[in-house]
Parts: sequence; structure tokens; C-alpha cells
Amino acid sequence: GNRFSLQLARRTHDAQGELVYSEMVASKVQVITANPICGVIRASGVLKEAGRSVGKFEVDYQTTRGSRILEVKFRLSALQPLGDGNPWRAAYVARLAWPTEAAILKTYACGGRQSWTSGKAIAPALIDIDEADYHTQILTGGLAFHRRTDLRFLETILATEGQSSVEHRMGIGIDLPYPIQSAMAFMDHPYEVSLPKGNKPISKSGWLVSCNAKNVTVELECPLVDEQQQLIGMRLFLTENAGKSTSAGIRLFRELESAARVDYIGGKVGDLSVSGDRVTIALRSSEQVNVDVVWS
Repeated sequence: GNRFSLQLARRTHDAQGELVYSEMVASKVQVITANPICGVIRASGVLKEAGRSVGKFEVDYQTTRGSRILEVKFRLSALQPLGDGNPWRAAYVARLAWPTEAAILKTYACGGRQSWTSGKAIAPALIDIDEADYHTQILTGGLAFHRRTDLRFLETILATEGQSSVEHRMGIGIDLPYPIQSAMAFMDHPYEVSLPKGNKPISKSGWLVSCNAKNVTVELECPLVDEQQQLIGMRLFLTENAGKSTSAGIRLFRELESAARVDYIGGKVGDLSVSGDRVTIALRSSEQVNVDVVWS
């Protein structure tokens, strides 16, 4: 059956305070790209409310071979004034729907995970829809403000009063094995850094840092330098995202001499176990911590 649905709409209130949504009227649906690597379908048309046009839309749906993410790009233009500066009362929104009323929704923000049963939520990176047999993930791509309007519906704010045109992108993930990491990469793709000439790495490519725990994210906070301003290591920022205690193994691209928990001004809190290129750390539920690693 249908796993997920999406509608763009202008959302306002009538005189009785009831929600009023415009309709999507498509004028054209066309295939933009079709090859063994990528496919793009574009739908365009107008948003109509009470028979009048209140905006134009263009939506690109893009699939890439080997990816579990459907990328959706929105372009809204010729948007008519809303007459209300409160975006929770009036806005242009993306309405999202799923088939199961019993689905459990979770939002992710500031490194933490929260259950979302109703009302408003802030989730700039990820919303997870758990329907028991499968998960559908909404990679919000920086779109932060959302509201559940029913057991099977939520809406994401795209444009507010004073905006006549906007462009946004969102990803729909299908049973992503690493949803948090995928959401972060969707907002900002991993960077590729070339090695200096003369280096002879064991392999042609690799990760700067890797972690064996799905519920732990690792970010580069800053490089570490000595008194001569020579690079000696780096500070990592670790976050536990699933609300459960865990032990994580962090591997780096080279051998380590030492590793330690530190506070936000670099003061050592405690030493960590190091073996070769690996450091092991125990994290409490939803804990965030800085870790300094020093090369051997």
C-alpha cells in the first residue's frame, strides 16, 4: 500500500477558527532525468483556494541508485499575502501523511531524541515514523518547525507572511540503518580531503573518524596544537542520541598516544582507554561530551 504522502498547501483559519487548506492543481508532470544512476520527476502547477490562485509550486522527486533516500525539492513562487504574522496560524506548509494511526513519532534536536505525540515540535534534522514493521524517516534538511494535526498527519512550515518565493529540500528515508548520520549528511555532505604528496596510505580512501554505535554521533570540534603550533591531535564532540547508556568504540585514521574526556575549556575530566587507533568510551543516556585524542 501507500507508505507516505505529501501535499503542499496554504494553511489559514476561517471565521470559526477551523483550519483551511488550499488545493494542489498540477498542470504538468514530466520526467527530467532518466538514466541508470538517477531519476527525477517534476510536478508543477498552482495552489488554489476558493477558486483563486494563491501561489505556484514546482516539486522535484529524485531517486539515486543505491540510495534509500527520496530527495524532494520544493519551489514556491507568486505566494499571496497571508494576512497573519503568526506562522502557527497562517503559513505555506508541506503536509505529510502515513497510513498507521498507531505509528510512534520521534524528533531529534540538539543531540536528543523526544517522543512526539501531538502539538508543535522543533526538529531541524530528523523525524522518525515508527510503524512497527518498518520505519520512514523525514530528513528535514534544516526545516525546523513542525506540528502534528492528527494521528496520521504532520505539517512543516515552508513560508510565512512577507515571503513571496522560497526553495527547500527534504529527504524521505526508507528504513535507514543509520538515520541520524544520514540526516546530518543530508544537510551537509561529508568532505573529502586529499592527502599531501609523498604520503603512501594503505588504502586510497577512508574515514577520518568512525564509530561502531548507531546511537552515537561524532563531530570534529577543533584541531589540537602544541606550543609550537604543530598539530598533535583533535577534539571530538560525542552525542548519545537514543536515550540509552552505551559503550562506543571510536577509531581514527592513525595510531593514538592518549585520549581523555575534557570540559568546554579543555580541562581534563578523565583518561580513556586507547588501543592502537581505537578509543573506547562509556556514555550515559543522552550524554554529550568532548574528547581530546592525541597522536602517537
